[in-house]
Amino acid sequence: MLLAVVSALSDITGLSTQSSSSFMPFTLTELALLRCSEVGTITSLPCPAGTYGATPGLASSACSSTCSSVNGGLICLPAPCPAGFYCPLASTEPIECGSVSVFCPEGSSMPTAATAGYYTTWKAYTGLSATGEELALQYVEHQQLAAANETTRLNQHVCEMGSYCIAGVKRLCPAGTYGSSEGLSTASCTAPCPAGYYW
Repeated sequence: MLLAVVSALSDITGLSTQSSSSFMPFTLTELALLRCSEVGTITSLPCPAGTYGATPGLASSACSSTCSSVNGGLICLPAPCPAGFYCPLASTEPIECGSVSVFCPEGSSMPTAATAGYYTTWKAYTGLSATGEELALQYVEHQQLAAANETTRLNQHVCEMGSYCIAGVKRLCPAGTYGSSEGLSTASCTAPCPAGYYW
């Protein structure tokens, strides 16, 4: 059986199996993870970007999916890459997004760089899961919770007033300056405090 698979692969790839008795174009693990386009064929296709195939013998582009029996048939919904992770073409498992400077919503094929004036978050910002004050403290550089979950960021949120954001990290406006608008992205914030005022 294995020789038949190797022979069929050589026909598809154009590689000869005769040049060496030990030549094989794929390892057994790679062969096991190849996804067949239909039962009975040897043609393999990679799992689409934004999905992953964690088990051998997958038979549809749904790859690692959730399958349900419906009216005697089987319906498989694609398993998108989970939020906080990304899945390039032909992924066998999700990859952590990587750092606070990028974020990965559900179904990401690559990390997305944080927009200037935004910081990345490790849970979806709904306005209901935390008060504004808790959220503000949670992501400020050097605060106790700032480093929580640095590798699986899944969203970004605009920098609040009184702070500025660079490369996905929020920092407080320096002493002697003020930040009167959202989305600031430089340490100068809005402007220096005028005479007679402090921040």
